[in-house]
Amino acid sequence: MSTNQINITDFPPKKIYVFFNKKMRTKLVSDAKKALQISKDFDLANWLNKKSGKYELNTQFNGGDINNWLAGKKTDIRTKMVHPKYMPLWVILELSKITGISSGKLNKNVISYRSGGRGNWVYNPRLPIKVTPEFESLIFHLFGDGCAGNFTPSYFQKNREANQQFLRKLTTCFGDFSVTRYRNKWQIRFPKAVTDILTHFYKIESYHSDKIKIPSKIYQSSKLNKLACITAFILDEGNIRDLINISSKNKKFLAELKGLIESCGYACRSIKPHKPSNTFYLNLSNKSIERFYQDYIDLIKQFPCCGLANKHKSLVYIISRRKNKSDIKDIDGAILNLLKKNKLTTMKIAQILGFANCTILHHLEKFHAKGVIERIRKERSFIWSVARVREKRVKIDSRCGLRGFG
Repeated sequence: MSTNQINITDFPPKKIYVFFNKKMRTKLVSDAKKALQISKDFDLANWLNKKSGKYELNTQFNGGDINNWLAGKKTDIRTKMVHPKYMPLWVILELSKITGISSGKLNKNVISYRSGGRGNWVYNPRLPIKVTPEFESLIFHLFGDGCAGNFTPSYFQKNREANQQFLRKLTTCFGDFSVTRYRNKWQIRFPKAVTDILTHFYKIESYHSDKIKIPSKIYQSSKLNKLACITAFILDEGNIRDLINISSKNKKFLAELKGLIESCGYACRSIKPHKPSNTFYLNLSNKSIERFYQDYIDLIKQFPCCGLANKHKSLVYIISRRKNKSDIKDIDGAILNLLKKNKLTTMKIAQILGFANCTILHHLEKFHAKGVIERIRKERSFIWSVARVREKRVKIDSRCGLRGFG
């Protein structure tokens, strides 16, 4: 098994089922019969039944199964419906061993594959699968906003750009599949074969947030691959304002992530608890932000799907603010002038005026306490506006910020 690519023969043998074109189906069966010096489908089925114990299976194939694989289809006796007949991967492995058919030839003749006998399939597959930054970052998306296990996996991301970016990663790495949505338009369901392959190749024990661990192969990957993994988790579980903040309830995983970030040459602050939310958070030190940004730009030039999507502009703003200091002296007056015209978030005000998010928030909270401005919560942030004054008017004073009079 190569560490740079994954062939069809590297997939989990007991979980994956494969549909070949007619030429390869015929070749596998006919060449196997010649190698075993048998002529009947029944005899080949018995030979496979004996081999099943090697995979801790107790299969009972018969000549009809062999015939269905050759035909590539099976008719349901009850419904009269015709279904494609997929071959178990472990059968393909055994047949290819005695026929000498290479994994490369098998790759080229795969039409589709799926997990189990009835799972949704991947068609027009990209084989062999290349172990790129996009591919490895999928693991960290599943650790973040994903849901996977012994069921159809899904990914939930409310931001449209980030949602579509994840979908492009899947198709770029694996191939085409029918996109389905579960419960709402933001939750993507995709073939279980994807997570079965990732689980098998990286020896992933769990995707549950409390039990996730960074696979050992990730530590051995290139810096670009590691950065793509880090970026994927920041997109799902991070926050970019005055710095890059990553949160998780799993402190052990966060410690592993800290080690991964530091292995790329970026400094981190100590992991701290956030008691109100019962989580822990990790901050990337701003001493490393320029280096992180430059590497990140190199990453998305080569692999556009590995970007920060809706959080990209926030990272760009941190870099521009550090290079170009604002020359505004009257911050209070500037904030109130903006809010007289528009309803804005703290982040938007900070970006317009060129100040740190925390600096702007300090001034906003001061105004809010005095009743000058009001706020409404929208998802994870507040939208600020000038308060509606009825009995008492408020006059802006550029020297002290405000002055009330009756």
